[in-house]
Amino acid sequence: MPLPAHRETDADGLVLVDTGLGTADLREPDRALGADWVAYARAVPDPRESALHQVVRLGYEAQDVRHIVPTHLHRDHTGGLADFPHARVHVHPDEVTVFSAHDSWEYARVDAVNGPSHGGR
Repeated sequence: MPLPAHRETDADGLVLVDTGLGTADLREPDRALGADWVAYARAVPDPRESALHQVVRLGYEAQDVRHIVPTHLHRDHTGGLADFPHARVHVHPDEVTVFSAHDSWEYARVDAVNGPSHGGR
């Protein structure tokens, strides 16, 4: 998995765009994500490829990630939110509306982390 886009800011620390799958997803992918999705996506279930481990390999710590900007709220873009509990999550209001209207596995775990924070446009 490629490293989620990141940027270190002078004032606000590290910013991630998406988190990809989280360490818990990658430890037990069939249980966390569903065997059908794992087979479909051909995901490589290696926790060392999580955003958390990649951030650490770059010399940062989880607490250094201060902001996360998910492109959208599918769990393969937000599964790693739980790995960065100190980060503020910035979500476009339109995506929150879509998220709130769905009850599918794709969105199932996002609200269990910090509850999506609404960022500005």
